[in-house]
Amino acid sequence: MKYHHGCFGPAWPFRFAYAYGYGESSERDRTAEDNPTWYAHRGHHHHWKSGRRSGSFGVRRPLRYLSYQLDLDESQRRRVAVALDAVKTEREQAALDEKKMAADLAELVAKPEITDEALEGVLSARVTSTERVQTKVAEAIREIVAALDPDQREEFAYLLRTGSIQI
Repeated sequence: MKYHHGCFGPAWPFRFAYAYGYGESSERDRTAEDNPTWYAHRGHHHHWKSGRRSGSFGVRRPLRYLSYQLDLDESQRRRVAVALDAVKTEREQAALDEKKMAADLAELVAKPEITDEALEGVLSARVTSTERVQTKVAEAIREIVAALDPDQREEFAYLLRTGSIQI
């Protein structure tokens, strides 16, 4: 039977192999002599179904990318992770503030009369939220730059300049 990869994925034996237990490896109970030659390589590579590479840390993509590009050590990775996490949290808060502002603006529009003071009060929440995000991004950049070596700083500047990474 010829296996082909069409628009619906690989042919059925590969698609259903995991469901029938062929993807599960019980090599712990077997010795090298028991394994056929086509199966012996399974202990040295990642699982064909997972599609993931095994890494030394399981974190978000920007941190993984920066860690790979800048060749960060463990302490630098932790400091960058804290800085990026603070920015992520502040951006999530800004998204919630935006939803609240939209709800407040809808309530204001539903009223028969709109005053300029009330409209400015509702819309000023967007400005303060943006300022808080801008402050957190500046703090994160300071923290990341403080954690990097001079060569890593040059590479980080290049990544920012080219748009490969955005903070």
